[in-house]
Amino acid sequence: MSRRDDSAWIEDTLDAVKRLLNDVKDVSYQEYLQNSQLQRAVLFDLTVLGEASGKVSDNLKNEYDQLPWQQMKGLRNRVIHAYFEIDHAIVWEVLTREIPDLLPQLESLRKQLGSSETSDK
Repeated sequence: MSRRDDSAWIEDTLDAVKRLLNDVKDVSYQEYLQNSQLQRAVLFDLTVLGEASGKVSDNLKNEYDQLPWQQMKGLRNRVIHAYFEIDHAIVWEVLTREIPDLLPQLESLRKQLGSSETSDK
């Protein structure tokens, strides 16, 4: 079994963020509430985001402590362990207010990891 490194986990978080943003682009809250397929896709990608961010090394999390590592993992735990208690109003707030801010931060982190890996070789 191959061991994944931080750059792979960051790539997964970034992919999940991009899918989330794409899925809710030009979608209203009412449309989101009426579309169970979209809700499932969103919850899946929030799970991926939280799972991947939870796998990032503590060293990287400490170095990039401006990212909401605990909140990403915490939301994943909420989706997984309290699925039937999900408040879609809160999910929508996260999607529209917090997820967009993650995109540039994760892209910057990915770029920094890429250049540090290149310089290590």
